[in-house]
Amino acid sequence: MLDVEGIVCTWMNTRSDLVGPSRPINAGAHLKRIRHQGCYAYIIAVGTPADLVHDVPIGKARISATIYGATKQIAATGAVAYGTILERIALGFTEKMGDYKCIAVDNIIGPTPVDDQLTTREEHRYLVDADFWITG
Repeated sequence: MLDVEGIVCTWMNTRSDLVGPSRPINAGAHLKRIRHQGCYAYIIAVGTPADLVHDVPIGKARISATIYGATKQIAATGAVAYGTILERIALGFTEKMGDYKCIAVDNIIGPTPVDDQLTTREEHRYLVDADFWITG
C-alpha cells in the first residue's frame, strides 16, 4: 500500500510556489502539529482503503490538510493557495510527486474555516480535504 499521506506531504514541501520564505505556506507541510508564527499545513490521511489492484501500485486516500496561521488572513491565504493547486489537478492535469504520479484529485472540500474562538487555541485554521489517486 502506498503511503499517500507521506507522498502528499513531501510533494507539498517541494513546491516552491507554495512552501518557503515569502510563500503562502511558508513553514511547509508536516505529519504532526508544530508551533510557528507564519503558516503551515498539518497533513493526515482520514481514509486509506487497500490498494485497488494488487499488481499495480495505485494508492487512494482522503487527505485532510489543516492549514494553520498566526492570523486568519495568513491561514486563509495558505488554504486558498493549496486548494487552487488541487483544483488544477482535478481538472485533469497529472502531477509528478517525487517518484510517484498523482493521476487524480477529487471531492475537494474547502477551504473551510474552523472556529476555535471558544477554546485555548491561539492559531487560526482552515481545512482542505480531497481524495488523491497516486500511482508508482
